[in-house]
Amino acid sequence: MAAKRSSQTKKTNRKNRTGLLTVIKRAFQRLLLVSLILSLTLTGLYVYGPPAAREQIGHFLTTVLDGLRHEEWVPEPLADIIDKAHDAISHREGLLIDAGELGYDASPLLAGLPISVAPVRVLRSDSVINLFDETNRMTRCIALRLTNPDQKPQTANAQAEPLTVDPRVPNLRTGHMTDGPWSAQPLLPAEWVASSMSNESLQELRQPTFSVPMRGQFYEDYWSQLMQKVALEYPKKFGEIWVYTGPVLQTASKRLASGIPVPDYYYAIVFDITSAGWLRSIAFLIPHQNPPEAIGECITSIQAIESLTGLRFLPALNKDAYADLSIWVNPYLW
Repeated sequence: MAAKRSSQTKKTNRKNRTGLLTVIKRAFQRLLLVSLILSLTLTGLYVYGPPAAREQIGHFLTTVLDGLRHEEWVPEPLADIIDKAHDAISHREGLLIDAGELGYDASPLLAGLPISVAPVRVLRSDSVINLFDETNRMTRCIALRLTNPDQKPQTANAQAEPLTVDPRVPNLRTGHMTDGPWSAQPLLPAEWVASSMSNESLQELRQPTFSVPMRGQFYEDYWSQLMQKVALEYPKKFGEIWVYTGPVLQTASKRLASGIPVPDYYYAIVFDITSAGWLRSIAFLIPHQNPPEAIGECITSIQAIESLTGLRFLPALNKDAYADLSIWVNPYLW
């Protein structure tokens, strides 16, 4: 009788254990399913969602991963994977700097007028700033703020023909930049930035003081491709950006028959203030000889552009913050 009771007790214990294992198994499966759905949802929002959602998810994931990778109990192989995931997420959005009070006005400048080692004349309008080098009869930097073109109708003057002279600089004409394969090309085509410009600024963008010598093929194959991304895609994607662009002249730069130098490089810097108030940047530098095939290969640091141009961007930004921002090289296109 005792043996029978013992056998029944064992069977009951086995049933209880089996039942408990089944409950744990089902709970684990449900947890795994929920985790998978959550992961797919977050991935979808991060890849295809609006910038604000990507920023929040990226910040959340970066914070979580940053905490995990410093835990002593995390195995080394897993820690390496976490490190790579952390770097991939944080680098895709770029280096983020506290923007403070920047960007609250409608100025084409962000954190002050760029400082130039060489003497320049500041040609101003309400929507665009031109640091013009009167010695070489060429702009050194054009700065403007661009907004989402879908939120404002295009100005009627956007498609007007280029002007041959700027009355403020009468000794420069469009024809002075024409020599063999070289011709005057706008750094920022007026029709692409029309929705962000006043009529006065659009008029200025069509003047030769806002153009530089470029080979036609270079403009079509390289510069216009970059400007499509900078002037059309980025304002639509981020709502508001600040663009600084210009040529790079070096001591031994070739000169056209008119005496105007041929730029060795052309640069563009884009600044964006995220919805959470962070400042980030991406910079491009394209040589006029043997330019890379892909735009992503032209990404550089602000510091590299400053060393070539003698300009200092964002002089009103905190020095420590700018030191970090200026040496940053984005590993990805925005």
